[in-house]
Amino acid sequence: MNASQPQQLLLGFRLDDSATLENFTPAASDEQLVRHLREQAIQRGDCFTYLWGRPGTGKTHLLQALCNELAGGGASPIYLPLSRSDQLAPAMLDGLEHLDLICLDELESIAGQEEWERALFNFYNRAREQQARFVVAAATPPGTLPVQLPDLRSRLQSAMVYQLHELSDREKGGLLRHRAAELGIRLPEPVVNYVLDRHDRNPAALMALLRTLDRQSLERKRRITIPLVREIMGW
Repeated sequence: MNASQPQQLLLGFRLDDSATLENFTPAASDEQLVRHLREQAIQRGDCFTYLWGRPGTGKTHLLQALCNELAGGGASPIYLPLSRSDQLAPAMLDGLEHLDLICLDELESIAGQEEWERALFNFYNRAREQQARFVVAAATPPGTLPVQLPDLRSRLQSAMVYQLHELSDREKGGLLRHRAAELGIRLPEPVVNYVLDRHDRNPAALMALLRTLDRQSLERKRRITIPLVREIMGW
């Protein structure tokens, strides 16, 4: 458990310790974003970043990786998935501006909810006064997010805005190979191609498949080959 986990667990959300900036595989056009986030993790002073992209582009990974990066250095970050707003209260944003980094994920989940929008607007103002660093992520850019409070919309549009792009098929193959190597899994190139031809190519789905293949190969005491993948997946 890293240093940020006690704060996370009080809210009922645990960080994924395996999420790091190093093991994030960006699309070629997103490398500048990763550099910006790394700088944000170590710089002082206020910084407000807005990430957007389709599901599977790595927004959640990046937010949790940022929190892990800071927590590893003894700082106090927090990650909140706003899709769980039914388990949260807008008042939970009170006081977060005193933390070293605040990451709010799935912002679209609270768009149009008056109480949440007002709480987020007030948090933004307090955070800027405290020179806090915070990052928000959503499925759409700030200009098209269905926010009803005009003042909140203008604040969101003042952020440094970055789009996360989907990986190409070649980059998804690289992601599979990289993560397999990181986990100590031998994944032959024909297996990578076989998986990409038949499985959901969403990165989260590919990572889940990789964990399944690793577990099954250990249980069956067999190397990961095309016949084993076919047997496990029923392809």
